[in-house]
Amino acid sequence: MNQKLRKAAGEFAEKAKRLSTVQEIAIVGSVAGGDPYPSDLDVAVMIDNFNELQTLAKYARQISSHYHNWDVFLFNGEMAHLGRICHRRSCPARSVECAVPGCG
Repeated sequence: MNQKLRKAAGEFAEKAKRLSTVQEIAIVGSVAGGDPYPSDLDVAVMIDNFNELQTLAKYARQISSHYHNWDVFLFNGEMAHLGRICHRRSCPARSVECAVPGCG
């Protein structure tokens, strides 16, 4: 399972690193810790603005083709948590917190 999640994270990182707003990407949580039976995939992404958030979210949702239980956490340059990528393409009436200012 760990290899499957690392592959999914690697594919996400390969796409996301091309975006100019992405400063750093890291696998965190149980997969990073080497847990042989992780229950989810957690990825931290440092961004410098929200200009390419829709594209980053699209890449994150593509992780679901490998594994459904993932979270992409967003941080700014000072490592302040900004939110996380929503699993849904469009906001379902503000049902979850998300990183888009004014949404969630």
